[in-house]
Amino acid sequence: MNQPLPQEDARLEIVLFSGDIVAFGRGELARGLLHRYVLIHYLFLCFFLSIVDTSSGQPIAMMEERAIIIASGVVVAVVVLLLVALVLDQIAARRGRFCISASPFLFTAAAIGVFVGDVAELWIVENSTQLWLRSGALALFYYILAEAVAHLLMLVVMPRVLRDLRGYVPWPVEPAVSVPPLAMFPVADAAVDQLEIGGRLVNAQDLIRITAEGNYLRVLTQQDRMYLPGPFGVVVDPLPEQLGVRVSRSDWVARSAVRGIRREGREMFVDLHDGATVRVANSRQKVVTSVLDLPVQRMRLSAKAQGGAKSIQSG
Repeated sequence: MNQPLPQEDARLEIVLFSGDIVAFGRGELARGLLHRYVLIHYLFLCFFLSIVDTSSGQPIAMMEERAIIIASGVVVAVVVLLLVALVLDQIAARRGRFCISASPFLFTAAAIGVFVGDVAELWIVENSTQLWLRSGALALFYYILAEAVAHLLMLVVMPRVLRDLRGYVPWPVEPAVSVPPLAMFPVADAAVDQLEIGGRLVNAQDLIRITAEGNYLRVLTQQDRMYLPGPFGVVVDPLPEQLGVRVSRSDWVARSAVRGIRREGREMFVDLHDGATVRVANSRQKVVTSVLDLPVQRMRLSAKAQGGAKSIQSG
């Protein structure tokens, strides 16, 4: 059966370039990068780059040599990301919930991978013609490729990896009964109102936040945190406005959990009683202020403070 994700393990959140967020427990990011489902993609990446000609029309290496050069760069880039994952995990262990953008680390790994590939090319081929001139273009190309691969891994592969790491198995479905993804009882008696989410009964008034993670949901209640089957829209959209509001394409918050609303420039945030901060999508700002019916606190940040605020955004 599905097991709840321990509260102390739900800490590190990786924000992709697209704005999608993938949450990891303690050590899950590093283990995920070395999972068998992910390792095969590194091999495919090495094969793809080995057959792509980046030598400006000058064949400087045989196929076997190119494979070694590319593999060395990819391996070092993965090692860099693995070390970053370990460091971030330690930071999250001390700070609690920690949200970080993946793009700077992907660019750094791509640049280091290109440098290592150049060194390997000099050592194997002994030909430095236009080598350093094309390194910048290669770093940009590999960064864009790294972003594409990261989105594939994080949004498609990583949810299955996390299920495997956390030991989840599909919730059994009785063949004689058709169970909808979301079943909600009447809200006349709020004390006994219950929702069925991913096969688990949840007291509606205990809900704090629901966050999308691929086709799964991270459900936070006053008692625990659960990682349950989705999809997000099917579960969240039917929820009544008196219970809460969807603040973005990947976050829903309960009305009772909201402490206040604040605006920083064009950005809007919802502050929760548990200390969490959830970013409100621009297209949802009017809906959120209307449903929550709370005064919007306007804040003016300095440039330095605005840069630091990015580390707490989510949703």
